Amino acid sequence: MPRGRDLWLPREMRLVSDYLVQFYPGAVHYTRMRLGSYETASKIEGLTESEQRLLGSFRRWADAIAVTERDLVVIEGAIRPDTGEASKLMTYAELVPHTPELREYLNREIRMELVVVVEDPVVTEMCQRFGIRVVVFRPAWLQEYFDLLEWRERRPPQRRGV
Repeated sequence: MPRGRDLWLPREMRLVSDYLVQFYPGAVHYTRMRLGSYETASKIEGLTESEQRLLGSFRRWADAIAVTERDLVVIEGAIRPDTGEASKLMTYAELVPHTPELREYLNREIRMELVVVVEDPVVTEMCQRFGIRVVVFRPAWLQEYFDLLEWRERRPPQRRGV
């Protein structure tokens, strides 16, 4: 039977989708949201509007955006997070004001959330320093995946002096 990484499924996107449904039921949801402007490093003259929009496929993307009455929440999901998740979320939050698709929501406070299954204390501490909310979310369907993993992959990392 395939183990761990040999059995790839889009688990993190399912995790984020389930999280949106459970914690932001009345919000506007965007998943795999492209962020930033369509502008390129060099000006390209004569592009049609649809050609200009194609340039957007090179923009960075967040796992999800939830728009509530008061907030615009940038969400990143990770089954086992690493320290790079904080920098990704901070980058995405900086790109939100430059995203044409989100223009109508820019009067809301921009917040960042990292949704994790296995909490890493170092990542959590780092995120807290930067104003990123870390949410441990463990839907029941993940148990089947965890049963495929080695014991060391199921437990949280240790602090090791940090």
